[in-house]
Amino acid sequence: MHKKLVVAAMVFGFGGVAFGPCSKEEKVDPKPVAATAPTPTVEAAPSASAAKPLASAKPATPAKTKRTKAGAKPLGKGTKGGSGGSRPTASSNKTSSTTAGLGDDVDPAPDPDPCENQPDRVAECDGKKLYYCQDHDLMVVNCDSVAKQASYTSGDCVEAPSDHITDCLGCDVDDDGSVLCCDFGGTICCDDKGNCFDPKD
Repeated sequence: MHKKLVVAAMVFGFGGVAFGPCSKEEKVDPKPVAATAPTPTVEAAPSASAAKPLASAKPATPAKTKRTKAGAKPLGKGTKGGSGGSRPTASSNKTSSTTAGLGDDVDPAPDPDPCENQPDRVAECDGKKLYYCQDHDLMVVNCDSVAKQASYTSGDCVEAPSDHITDCLGCDVDDDGSVLCCDFGGTICCDDKGNCFDPKD
């Protein structure tokens, strides 16, 4: 009898453990995540390379172009260095728009200003310098300097026949050994004797 009770107690004791209530898992509420403030966007400052070019920048001197007298149309006699006054007047020939873009203001400005009432680009030679009017200011171009920048041997200021232009010409030795001078726009050339012609004809 005692043995049966012991066995029964052992059976029910383990059974209580085996079939007892299971432990519940403890639920944990997730912690709220703090909101992060957006990183401010900083705009980059414009680079120096994006700056606009100066409005006063001069155009490059046109590249040298070979001219020839073969089949050219004569234009009459031209005068190197000028034939009179060095200040433009209303009756002066005009220089080309190409050369007019290469000039500098005469400093100091003459008083009275010879260009105050003159049209643009009327021009006169004074040696190798060309004086002309632009926006009622007196401008000057050193023809020898700008011609050498364009790879000519030298440059001259030439007052061409009255129905043509007064301009800077770039000079080189021609195929026949004579000196040939031509303007940068290719509209007129003059030989060393002053004979001018149209290189396009």
